[in-house]
Amino acid sequence: MYDFIDLTKLGIFLNSFISAIILFFFAIKKITLALDLLKSSE
Repeated sequence: MYDFIDLTKLGIFLNSFISAIILFFFAIKKITLALDLLKSSE
């Protein structure tokens, strides 16, 4: 039972970690797109 609780905690941690990485890359893509738009508008 104890091992099972550790596995669920690890799974939740991995899920939040992966979603954080995805959000991070998404934010970088949006920032680079915004910078490109600013450069092209000048």
